[in-house]
Amino acid sequence: CAYAVMSNHYHLVLSIDETRVADLTLDEVIERWCVLYKGPLLVQRYQAGEALGIAERQTVSEIAETWRARLADISWFMRSLNEY
Repeated sequence: CAYAVMSNHYHLVLSIDETRVADLTLDEVIERWCVLYKGPLLVQRYQAGEALGIAERQTVSEIAETWRARLADISWFMRSLNEY
């Protein structure tokens, strides 16, 4: 990782370890995502340990896979970096 900060913009050199991202568990993906973003109610219920049905667990998995892809996406990172 490298960076340069100037008075009106910045440059970043980033690298993604795709193997490491792929090895994250469902709970690790959810935990990392929820550090910055509030997850939907269903994910919050999952994190609280509430009993979920099969369809609800499948939905949580699908949401987490979307988040996994975003955690490994430099474009998503830059979008988030530029938010207040």
